[in-house]
Amino acid sequence: MAEVVRLRDEYIEATKEYKASLQKLLTLYQDSVLKAEERVNQSQKLFSENLLSKGELERSEKALADIKQKVIGVEQQITNADASRQQRGRTVTVAFKFICRY
Repeated sequence: MAEVVRLRDEYIEATKEYKASLQKLLTLYQDSVLKAEERVNQSQKLFSENLLSKGELERSEKALADIKQKVIGVEQQITNADASRQQRGRTVTVAFKFICRY
């Protein structure tokens, strides 16, 4: 019984650490989005002044789209980590109640 509780606690702690690292990664990606948006704005200005090629503008726009996709991916991982922790918590609770009966 104590082993189940210990494993549950370890799982909860590992999930919290995982989520914290995802939050840090999310912050980094969000900062990158801001920088990429600035680059796109600068590229659009230079393009409108015929100082930048269409290809260069498209590359900066693609870089922005790519980093936004990374943000979405990390947000989904955070959501999944929360859902997984909740599901595991319910599973461990059911297992614990079953073990306590016997």
